[in-house]
Amino acid sequence: MKFIFLIVLVTTTAPMIVLSQTQRSQASAQDAAAEEVLKADREQRDAFLQRDIAKTERLVAEEFIFTAGREIGDKTTLIGFMKSAPIDPTLTLTAEDTRVKVNGDTAIVIGRRVERRRREDNNREGAAYARYVRTYVKRQGRWQLLAEHLGADRPEDRLGD
Repeated sequence: MKFIFLIVLVTTTAPMIVLSQTQRSQASAQDAAAEEVLKADREQRDAFLQRDIAKTERLVAEEFIFTAGREIGDKTTLIGFMKSAPIDPTLTLTAEDTRVKVNGDTAIVIGRRVERRRREDNNREGAAYARYVRTYVKRQGRWQLLAEHLGADRPEDRLGD
C-alpha cells in the first residue's frame, strides 16, 4: 500500500516540478533576453551621442525606419545626421519608465526619453521629453534596432509625475 501511494505521489508531483522548473527557466531566458535588448539600446544611444558611425552601423538594421512628429527617416538619414552634426558635450539622453517585451527574435521597448543640454545663448540647462517605442530584431546572435517612433511627452499627458 505504501509503495502504491509512493508511486502515485511521484507520478502526480513530478510533472508539476518539471513544469515549475520549465516556467522558471523560460522566465529566466525572457529576463536575460530583455537585459540583452536593454544593453543594445544603451549602446545604440551612446553610439549616437558619440557619433560612432561604425557602432551605429552594427546596432541599427539596414531597413531601419523612424518617425518623430511629421518626420520620417531611415538608416541613411540617421547616419547622415550623425556625420553632419557635431558632438554636443552638454547633451545627455537618458531613459525612464522603460519596459521590454520579448517574443522570440523580436523585442519591443517602450519608455520615456529625457534629453538635457545647455543652451548656447545663456548656458542654462534645458530638458525635453519624448515617449518612444523601439522595435529590435535578433540577427546573427545580436539585437539590432529596426524601428523607432518618438512622440512629444507633454506635461498634461504624464501620469504620476
